[in-house]
Amino acid sequence: MKRQNWSLCTAVAVMAMVVPVSALMAEQRGIWQSLPPETVLALRGPNPARTLEQLQQRTQMGVLFERSRILRLLDVLAEDDQLDLEEPLKLLERVGLERADIFRLIDGPIGFAYISEQLEGRPDVGLQLFWIEPGEQMAGKLHEMVVTGWEDAYERMPEEMREEYRRIDFEVRGVDVMHLVESWYDRDVPHDFWHMPDEFWEWDHERQRQWHQQRQQEYEQMPTVKVQQENTLIARIDGALVVIRSESPWGAGDEGEGDWDQLSGADRAAALIAHLVDARRGEAGAGERDFVSRAMAAPGVRDAMPRGDMAFELLMDVGRMI
Repeated sequence: MKRQNWSLCTAVAVMAMVVPVSALMAEQRGIWQSLPPETVLALRGPNPARTLEQLQQRTQMGVLFERSRILRLLDVLAEDDQLDLEEPLKLLERVGLERADIFRLIDGPIGFAYISEQLEGRPDVGLQLFWIEPGEQMAGKLHEMVVTGWEDAYERMPEEMREEYRRIDFEVRGVDVMHLVESWYDRDVPHDFWHMPDEFWEWDHERQRQWHQQRQQEYEQMPTVKVQQENTLIARIDGALVVIRSESPWGAGDEGEGDWDQLSGADRAAALIAHLVDARRGEAGAGERDFVSRAMAAPGVRDAMPRGDMAFELLMDVGRMI
C-alpha cells in the first residue's frame, strides 16, 4: 500500500511542478541524493540559473527576470528604510562580494526537505532542512556572511535579551557547525491559575477588579521556567550551505527541566549533518535507501517523468503525511 502511495503522489507532484528545459544537466551527488529515508517531503530546483535563463528567453514576461532589472530593483528597495536592507548589503561588501554576485547563489541546486523520525519515548520533532549548492567559493562566502551577520546582531542585542540566545560551535565529520539556540521562558503557573470562581459574575465591578489585580501580582512573583527551545544549525559541506531548523513542543520540559537538545531535536539535527557529510562524500552505507532513490523506484514514477531538465521537483511520502 505504501508503494502505491509513493507512485501516485510522486508522479502527480513531479508532473505538476515540472517546467522542461532543453539540455540535460550532468549532476553529481548532492544534498538531494543524500536525503535520509526518514524524509517526508522534499522540494528542489535542480538548476535555478538555467530556469531563470529559460524564463527570460521563452516567456513573454521574461524581461522582468533580466539581471539588470533585478539589480535596479534591488537598488530601489535598498533605499526603503522599512525593508532595512542596508546591513545585508554591507555584509556583501565585507566578505568581498558585489551586488551582482547574488546571481552566483543560483549557480547550483537549491532545496527544502522536511524530515521526521519518530522515536519511542520522545516528542515527534520534525527537522526543516534548507540547502543551497553554489560551489565551494560562494558557499564559503555565504557562510561567512551568516556568521558575521549573527555576530553583528548579537553585539547590537540588548543585554537582557542575550540570556535567551546563545551560540554553540562544534565539529561534525570535520565540518564546522554553528548552532544557534533560542530559548523561550514563561511563568510556572498551575493550569487553572486564571480560572475565575463560580461566583465571579455575581460580584460587583470593584471586587472583580481586585481579584484580577491580586492574581496579576501573584503571577508576577512566580518563577519563570523554560518552555521551548528553537534550534538553527548552519554548516558548509563542501560546496553546499545547509540550514536545519527544529523546535520543541511548547512546554515539553517538565517544569523547565529535561534534555532540551533531545526535546527540541538538536541532537537529531547534528546527526543529519553527519549523514549528509557521509552521503555526499560517498562514505559506505550512508546513501543506502535514500529518500529520492526509494521514491523513484516506485512503480510508474520514472515513466511519468518528462524528458529534459526540470525547473522544480517535489517528492512526498503521502502515507506518512496522512
